[in-house]
Amino acid sequence: MRRFLALVALLYLSLIVYPASCDVKSVEVSPLQPVQGDVLAVTVRADTGEQVNVQVKFKKDLPVTGGSYFLELSGVDIPQRPNSFTVKASNVKNLVVAVKLGVWISMSKDAVNGVATLSQSGVFEGRYDTQIKGDAAVGASKVTIEVTAQTTVTMDGEGYYRVTYDSSSIPAGAFSVNVGGVSKIVILLEAGTVVPPVVLLIPPQARFSFPGEAYSGWPLIFDASQSVDVDGIIVEYSWDMGDGVTASGRTVTHTYAVPGRYAVTLTVRDNHGLTGTWVELLQVQEAPNVAPIPVLSMSRRCFVGQLVGFSAYASYDPDGHIASYRWSLGDGSNAEGVAVTHRYTSPGRYNATLVVTDDGGLSSECVVQVTVFDLPRSYSWFEAVVEDESLISIPDIEASLRVDSLEATTVLVFQYLDDPHPEYVKPPGQLGSIIDVSVGDPDLIRWPLYVELRYNRSLIPLEDERRLGLFHFDEEWIQCRETGVNLEEGFVWARLHKDELGGSPLTIGFKSSIEGVTLRGLVLSAYKVESGGEVEVSVDVLSIAGEASRYTLVLEVNGVPHSIRTVYLEPGESKLVTWTVFFQDAGDYQVKVGDLVRLVRVAGGALPDLEVSAILPAEAVAGQELTISFTVWNRGESESPLFSVSLYCDGVEGGRLLMGPLQAGAFLESIFSWVPGSSGEYVVRIVVDEEGYVTELLKENNEFRATIFVMEPGVDYYRIAITLGLLVLVLLSILVPYYMLKLRKPSKQSL
Repeated sequence: MRRFLALVALLYLSLIVYPASCDVKSVEVSPLQPVQGDVLAVTVRADTGEQVNVQVKFKKDLPVTGGSYFLELSGVDIPQRPNSFTVKASNVKNLVVAVKLGVWISMSKDAVNGVATLSQSGVFEGRYDTQIKGDAAVGASKVTIEVTAQTTVTMDGEGYYRVTYDSSSIPAGAFSVNVGGVSKIVILLEAGTVVPPVVLLIPPQARFSFPGEAYSGWPLIFDASQSVDVDGIIVEYSWDMGDGVTASGRTVTHTYAVPGRYAVTLTVRDNHGLTGTWVELLQVQEAPNVAPIPVLSMSRRCFVGQLVGFSAYASYDPDGHIASYRWSLGDGSNAEGVAVTHRYTSPGRYNATLVVTDDGGLSSECVVQVTVFDLPRSYSWFEAVVEDESLISIPDIEASLRVDSLEATTVLVFQYLDDPHPEYVKPPGQLGSIIDVSVGDPDLIRWPLYVELRYNRSLIPLEDERRLGLFHFDEEWIQCRETGVNLEEGFVWARLHKDELGGSPLTIGFKSSIEGVTLRGLVLSAYKVESGGEVEVSVDVLSIAGEASRYTLVLEVNGVPHSIRTVYLEPGESKLVTWTVFFQDAGDYQVKVGDLVRLVRVAGGALPDLEVSAILPAEAVAGQELTISFTVWNRGESESPLFSVSLYCDGVEGGRLLMGPLQAGAFLESIFSWVPGSSGEYVVRIVVDEEGYVTELLKENNEFRATIFVMEPGVDYYRIAITLGLLVLVLLSILVPYYMLKLRKPSKQSL
């Protein structure tokens, strides 16, 4: 019994059990390694006036001598009331518990099936001699005594409670303490034991943050990053969310189904096995109506007259359902429904706006930018409607597509007559035609989309044929992630992903010469620098191998190895590899990594200076071809390399020419042809060296801008009047001399 009652004090060495609403802030115990005779001090901090319930269980095996068992404890310290004690004896005939109150007072109980139990509550606090004894069961060699004690303490006005206990009467040894389902072992050393110096282990301190506002049905994030362990590391985070759900991890997300007040408990354990606990009360409120979330593709590219689709199937309402979908397509057209289609009749940029409204009346909108181009000149083109899994063969273009669509949408394919991007370096080994694939609604496609493109096998040796792959254009030609060649049938294939195909040109070229990787774009920080300048070169390297490996990349400048980089890649992993190159002498330099090549121009002292001017009429007629003459002067002191000249009408590109080289002081003339689609006022711009490849003195004179008013075609009464006037003059010039001669001729009567 003495050991049992000692556990009431030693309990604070482990845990405090308290009601669900109690918020224990901290527990401090000293000394950490008690010796018989030490005064144990436990300080508990909680809210003012809080009541803390403490429960302890103690087991001990007693030997059986002469058919009886006996345990005597002297000077046992009984804690304050309210309290209760239960003694349970197993493997016995009966149980007797005696306490000396001047005289011995005993309670006894006969066993049932070898088990006897005695309970007593409201015992006055003080120091008592105690005996536990009785008759053992027939044939028993030992008896097991199990004692359970419970007491309740109340926090003072400052939220503290301090317990002290004299351990002089407690036998040395180990005690098992179970509090709130957590078991601990407390070791009391024998009197006179010299405690060796030990490293003071400090339990971890648990803390966590949570949303200031919490609503039912909302995912809430609980973050225990504030928890610390000053002498180790925290290895485990255990959560009791207060609604019967448990979780683990430093950061957890939890959703409460119903409003209410929940006690969220975090227990952290460090690498020494010590734990710390923190409790926060969370008030979960009834969730307000949340606006729906519209989801669309970020941008769209299409052509005049192409059937374009818009679908909002990915849109959702977090706490209900979407009741309506309304579309404003940017050109004055409107539509309703989760999926709509539209044809734009004029080139330009349009903002298509989707407004979704939920069943609670809240609305949200999102905008997707649609860039509409004029159809380029093409050898042939093909448009088809696809649904489910479709295989499309296009003989004229010698291509085929395999498309898997959620719902019906269109696919447009055509072949470019000219290189649509002459100012950019083509893929190494570029072969065959350049095609364009555009899907009406990319949100309806189950990506990837499969493409096959044939080529003329007689134009390429077999050893080079094995290197062929498909490239897509995105501000430069980039090798497709999944691409290869079918040597038996003579076509290049690729599985095109959504980010690779927004209606972008496709062509055939040589894949990266570095086995196992794809080089997805060689990018320079500058394509022209002054003498002594530096350029950062970067290449995106993607592993397409089936296992992790190291790859060596060589940067070459004008065919000479400049620097080597080694990169380690897991399967499917990509990394950006960078170099810095200094250029001292003026001239043009080829920068190469693998099969990717870029040009850097290093300027010396004298520079060219390109200036553009043009002659434009003030008026034009819709549907009638207009010729725009322009002149490019080199006003600088040195020769200009090749440069581009672009025509824009209201922001839409209407043509591009590659010109030069141009000597200092010389000029070049050329023309653009433009057919206005409709009446109105148009801003016409002619831009020279738009990409900025030419290093020159001034860039301000690289653009010419003018406004042209386009009229609807009709009857030109002014020209008709002029034409009739000219006809009258011609007739008069014939008839007047004739009558003059007739008047001068003498008649027969006068003779």
